[in-house]
Amino acid sequence: MIQAVRDEQGRLNVLKSYAILDTPRETDFDQLVRLAAQICEAPVAAITFVDERRQWFKAVTGLDMAGTDRAIAFCAHAIAGTGLFEVPDAYEDPRFAHNPLVTGTTGIRFYAGMPLVSPDGFALGTIAVIDRVPRTLTEAQTAALSTLARQVMVALEYRRLARLFDSAVTDYQHAHGDPYPVHACPSDQASHTGRRGRCDADVSWSKNGSVLPVHYLALYQARAAGQNSLRFVDLDMQTAIATRAALEADMRLGLERGEFLLHYQPQVDARGDPTGAEALVRWRHPRRGLVSPAEFIPLAEETGLILPLGQWVLESACTHLASWGARPGTAGLTMAVNVSARQFRHPDFVRQVLAVLERTGADPRRLKLELTEGLLIDNVEETVARMIALKAQGVGFSLDDFGTGYSSLAYLKRLPLDQLKIDQSFVRDVLAGGNDATIARTIITLGKSLGLAVIAEGVETEAQRDFLAQHQCDAFQGYLFSRPLAADLIDAFMGARTR
Repeated sequence: MIQAVRDEQGRLNVLKSYAILDTPRETDFDQLVRLAAQICEAPVAAITFVDERRQWFKAVTGLDMAGTDRAIAFCAHAIAGTGLFEVPDAYEDPRFAHNPLVTGTTGIRFYAGMPLVSPDGFALGTIAVIDRVPRTLTEAQTAALSTLARQVMVALEYRRLARLFDSAVTDYQHAHGDPYPVHACPSDQASHTGRRGRCDADVSWSKNGSVLPVHYLALYQARAAGQNSLRFVDLDMQTAIATRAALEADMRLGLERGEFLLHYQPQVDARGDPTGAEALVRWRHPRRGLVSPAEFIPLAEETGLILPLGQWVLESACTHLASWGARPGTAGLTMAVNVSARQFRHPDFVRQVLAVLERTGADPRRLKLELTEGLLIDNVEETVARMIALKAQGVGFSLDDFGTGYSSLAYLKRLPLDQLKIDQSFVRDVLAGGNDATIARTIITLGKSLGLAVIAEGVETEAQRDFLAQHQCDAFQGYLFSRPLAADLIDAFMGARTR
């Protein structure tokens, strides 16, 4: 069954705005698929877009096909997310084992698709590689495919901008009969007199009305403001993309230079005694100071940097956990570590976790991996198998941000979980007496019925804690007890409360 896409109509509207469907082949896109095939060492590569009924191939190498029905398209699964969608062996995947693209002459065994995500956040299609033998992508290949996906979107943005810009210039020429010296400027500097918009930042254009490629980002949001008039909007898009590219480059350097660090937020029981902590990654940028995880984690997910970053977080957290284990007063504490879906689905994830535990000497029974609900909607069999393999070594699991995603009782009953975590969005308004209070109570009751512990995050007031404790919530985390602390401070916090 294909996962539903959120706001499918909005996605289709954005796809339509690019006017890419059923267009002729273009050299830029053909070169990108050939490059993808070469880098990923795959016989087939394609750039595809998904509309209401079909998957359409804008560019393809190694396969004589113009498109497929959406119902059987691997790409239709990939656009439900924004990160890599990988099928190591379609024969072994119940979603695809009986797919005619797998069982027929196409013979797909391996698929990896990187969504083509618009600036609005909609996945329009993929750049994908296909093989006829089971395999996976390396981290370097995944990162390269992510870069190629962004290049596809750059090409799409340029096509859209050129089309809009040419249309506006043509309207002006039809009205005035002469070429118009095109200008671009920030919107707060633009002035409009009658039909003509003016500003001082010149942008060249050729006699046929085409915008020079070097200027397409600055003019991304350019629109015709009506017949016989032009309006040029601000240059925020150029700044945003430049900032994003710089941030990605800085992240790569930051990993090499050791700029990332962990803070630890205590978790306490109903008596207020510490039971452990959650490891939270922070980035101390040399120029920007502390960068918010909300800014760099999504970028890490998209670019594949979440894999080396997640590995570093796990290693550092387990090293700290091992140091607790060496002291009698803190030996019983647990360490919660967030694991991204992309990290968890890496073919070597189980081996990597066990190797870290062995290297650091941390007690597996004191390590708690926090998974998100997104893992429950895709390849449940594989998720369960990996969890069981780690639980056999003593590793525990908590379902993070419970109640915000797609969990169902059918999934929960199958997963070897130890704990549910109530998302802070429900805790925040738990005293208001509305749906949040009902949801919080329901999660606690559900957890108890399944034999799972329940912890609430984002607890900031005693009244919130009292309400949750009254309904038998087992543990708490939030500013009421402590903000996230640096390594030396968390040790002092734990030492003072576990003697």
